[in-house]
Amino acid sequence: MSLVHAQESEPIRDNSFFVEEAFNQEKGVVQHISNLYTDSRFKNFIYTFTQEWPVRNERNQLSYTIPLIYSSQNFRVGDIFLNYRYQLIEEKNLYLAPRLSAILPTGAMKDGNRRAGFQINLPVSYEWKNTFAFHLNAGTTHLWTTKEDNNYSFILNYAGSVIWLINSHINLMGEAVYTSAYSNTPDQIDRFEGFILNPGVRGAINFKSGLQIVPGFSTWFDVLNHENGFFFYLSFEHPFQKLN
Repeated sequence: MSLVHAQESEPIRDNSFFVEEAFNQEKGVVQHISNLYTDSRFKNFIYTFTQEWPVRNERNQLSYTIPLIYSSQNFRVGDIFLNYRYQLIEEKNLYLAPRLSAILPTGAMKDGNRRAGFQINLPVSYEWKNTFAFHLNAGTTHLWTTKEDNNYSFILNYAGSVIWLINSHINLMGEAVYTSAYSNTPDQIDRFEGFILNPGVRGAINFKSGLQIVPGFSTWFDVLNHENGFFFYLSFEHPFQKLN
């Protein structure tokens, strides 16, 4: 997200909720992102913390994501992601920033994880007259087999969103995410599909120090699996002492 844009009262350029935007962090600016997913009955929660850092300039960005999972049965850490993103295109309101993530096997076996893997995502963003922003994603996730489960899994995801920039402080958001997950064992191939619609809103609070706080909220609907729930977002972004 661009802090300069926020300070000049231009539209918010923050992270979306389920759809990745193709804007890397500005040089000298760090972002701390908290996401909280819950079902409609507030019985299961997934909290993720992400920290994004520019490396030398806006072209290169490093980040990590730590998930915490809570259910009525237990509380545990999920698989940690280490992410690198390169700003390949940034011109004429068009942005492309491919991301490669290493997945660390820190999750619990009962989640079907605790296997090393990687994820690739291709986010594309386009801004139209400071009024609308459009985002498209296509990606894949691969989890390698282990001696214990002899199970190889991969996930395909496609997503898109439209963001209405009502003013420099308020955005209305509409997101759609399709996921197709495959799990291969020696005996069979299991498949899971999900299609989530996620309307939401976010706003920006700017401070003279350069700090920007962006809270957000949405309610999601999985139309294929007849599930729904809520999503809460909170971002803190501020300049940091230059290290390079």
